[in-house]
Amino acid sequence: MSNVTVLDNVSLGLQYHDEIDREEAHEQVADLLRQFELYEDRFLRPAQLTFEQRRLAVYARELAKKPQLILLEHPSLDLGERVYGLLLEVFKTCSIEDGCAFLVSSIKPEVVKQWGEWVLIFDKGRCEHLEGDQFDHAGYRTLMRGRGVQLSREWRDQ
Repeated sequence: MSNVTVLDNVSLGLQYHDEIDREEAHEQVADLLRQFELYEDRFLRPAQLTFEQRRLAVYARELAKKPQLILLEHPSLDLGERVYGLLLEVFKTCSIEDGCAFLVSSIKPEVVKQWGEWVLIFDKGRCEHLEGDQFDHAGYRTLMRGRGVQLSREWRDQ
């Protein structure tokens, strides 16, 4: 919501779904905002934030509700390396502390390596299940290139 602050945006779900008053909701999300390095900017509106900060605020808003599962499609797309690393750390903390599971969709082998305890590969109508350490990143990259798929860094460079 563009007309409210980051703090109000992130705490919105708690206020509506958990029926928590505004001040208590703000207190509950303060630590999450610190983890995402958004606490100092909590009184800014989305238009005053960088693209990466807006993306982090969206993730923070979802995590504030303490979901059991979050679906992520290409979570690293357009995030710088430092911000993506920060995102990974916060998600790992939420996974451990809150029991939140993450289902990540990506064509980037690096993302699979960072996130995956196990991997599902959907290929030509078939599904293959692998443990994370069995996933062959180089083979996957070769397979995708053979099909004409350009991985994100490759198409960005063109």
